[in-house]
Amino acid sequence: MRKLLGGLLLLLTPAAASAEKLCVAPFAGPGAAAVRGQIADNLCTTNACVDPKKATKAGKPDFAKGKKEKVDFFVDGTIKKKGGKHTLELQVLTRAGPPKFKKTFTYTGLVLPDKTLEAALAALNKAMGLEEAPAKEEPKKEEEKKEEAPPPEEKKEEAPPPEEPKKKRKEPEEPPPPPKEEDRKAETPPDDDSAPPRKPVKPHFVAIEAGVELFSRSFSYNAPETNNLRSYSASLIVAPVVKAEFYPLAIFSKGIASGIGVDGTFALAVGLKSRRSGTDVTWPTNLQHFDVSLRFRLMPFDGVAAEIIPFVGYAVRTFSVGIGTDMSTLDGLPNVAYAGIRPGLAGELPFSNSGFSIFAKFAVIVVLSSGQIISSADTGFFKRGSNLGIEGQLGAGYRIFGPLSIRLAFDFTRYGLSFAPEPADTYRAGGAVDTYLGGTMTIRLTF
Repeated sequence: MRKLLGGLLLLLTPAAASAEKLCVAPFAGPGAAAVRGQIADNLCTTNACVDPKKATKAGKPDFAKGKKEKVDFFVDGTIKKKGGKHTLELQVLTRAGPPKFKKTFTYTGLVLPDKTLEAALAALNKAMGLEEAPAKEEPKKEEEKKEEAPPPEEKKEEAPPPEEPKKKRKEPEEPPPPPKEEDRKAETPPDDDSAPPRKPVKPHFVAIEAGVELFSRSFSYNAPETNNLRSYSASLIVAPVVKAEFYPLAIFSKGIASGIGVDGTFALAVGLKSRRSGTDVTWPTNLQHFDVSLRFRLMPFDGVAAEIIPFVGYAVRTFSVGIGTDMSTLDGLPNVAYAGIRPGLAGELPFSNSGFSIFAKFAVIVVLSSGQIISSADTGFFKRGSNLGIEGQLGAGYRIFGPLSIRLAFDFTRYGLSFAPEPADTYRAGGAVDTYLGGTMTIRLTF
């Protein structure tokens, strides 16, 4: 294409114009070398050009050197890029100070399209006085061609050049593979830049869950010294459960204080009865647990609705056996009522806009009282002892639609008890382990 454009300019440029000496200085900006090459290849085909190394300094026109090399015009260019568009600013200088000519051209791609290149060359030729003669000589050339060959032959000879350049001009418009990759890389930042504005959905200020817990309980003693202690095992316990979270400040504020909230859980076993092996007698059994806590929701990652929630609260878990069907009591099995301080950490991470999320929780329960199993009362099994519990949860959720989602979780709670019995005590053992293991399924509604 460059050679064809140069050939056209050679036909259109007067012989007198070739006496002018030009220097096309190095261009600045993205893709500067390729664009300068387009300009220089065409200008230097019809005009005498001086090597930029002889007439520039640090990439800028040096008029002292230019005078020595008899340079009449310096052509300089600067390219700026914004998004997928480029702006080329061309200047023609003859001396230090303001340029004789300055004009900008906008284009896309890494090189100048044909039309933009032709417009830029025409403007430069006009600024340097290199296009006045062609208008006068064109008729003469046409007359000479008419005398030398018949009109039909002229059309055959002249018609192909415009068509062939057009076909060849279209080829540079399709950048080679490397430029295409660079274009894509250049266009990628705007796409990436568009991602940061995508901020997480406004955090909810209320969440309500309702569902069911399915779990087992296993209670056993460590190193029992008497035979009057009874262990306990239940393989399947069903307990409806409700949960709630509330962030009151999130209604009015978006700052860090909006993460302060409260939460609570309550679950009560239904249809639970205890039976002693070898008998048909059953004892109605009550098992429940609840907790309340103060939580602080943190969302540390921009663009991701991930939550990290430290919390501290109060938790209670109770187990008691009533009067049996034969009006008897179940001996050797203490009622328990674990109550304690519950510090912990929870978190939740959604998977983009897929609707899926995972959540987890871990807490330590510093038990302050344990009920009948550790009590100084006459009905207490062990007068002195200590108790420490831990609990964990790991689950996944899926948003069904809007604010409604379903959640499945694996739950684990374990209490470790230690006793300090006296030799004369009725019940003697080194300690006990009370474990609750199961899962929860709930429907969650958020606002």
